[in-house]
Amino acid sequence: MKHLLAVLFCFLQHSLGDQITLKVHPLSEDSKSTLIWFNSSTYDRWAQQLDNFLEVYRNPTLTDGREENLVTCNYNKYPSTDSVCNIRPEEMKPCTASNFFGYKSGTPCVFIELEKVLGWKPKYFSSGKSLPKTMPKNLKEKILETTEVNLKMWETIWLSCDGETPADKEMIGPIQILPQPGFPGYFFPYIGQPGYLNPVVAVHFERPLGGLVINIVCKAWAPGIIHDMNKPLGVARFELLID
Repeated sequence: MKHLLAVLFCFLQHSLGDQITLKVHPLSEDSKSTLIWFNSSTYDRWAQQLDNFLEVYRNPTLTDGREENLVTCNYNKYPSTDSVCNIRPEEMKPCTASNFFGYKSGTPCVFIELEKVLGWKPKYFSSGKSLPKTMPKNLKEKILETTEVNLKMWETIWLSCDGETPADKEMIGPIQILPQPGFPGYFFPYIGQPGYLNPVVAVHFERPLGGLVINIVCKAWAPGIIHDMNKPLGVARFELLID
């Protein structure tokens, strides 16, 4: 029986990679829209929505079981099966509430959440040669730079964000993903731990062009994760318009 359960668990780990989804914050009031549209007089509601979203990460008492199971994790310290890793929004500067998440200054932050899948334990890239040809060049360079400092950082589900078309890529300007360009492996697997929250990163658009809609696509990268814009799986698509 134990052998059968082990085989089943291994099968689930292998097959669940094609169910990975990303969620974008803030969200439009129109559930059918993915447009983040603001100006100098409307930025506050977007910033407030992000502040509300992040409150559960700041305050562990808001999630059942989180306060008593919370631990500080890093690549050399993975949690036990009944613990959950801390996530500190204050480490994502300048994407913080005190800075209105960049919306007041026209340099907005968008938060990307990797939604949990029960039992999924990701596989990882392990060298520059293992990185997909379709992965953006700037992400490859960042991966090689960070993993040279700490080999354990290969245990990451990487994230890229860019303009969807060549025109969008021109308008989007520099992008920074905070606190790092991906989701550390110590957040996985999710096996029903009380107090678990989805890992989240901030995408900071440092100089996006105003007055035009910019189409943006973010993709999660790890072996077995598929990118399907229609479902969508492994990707998140949204638009940015700064008046």
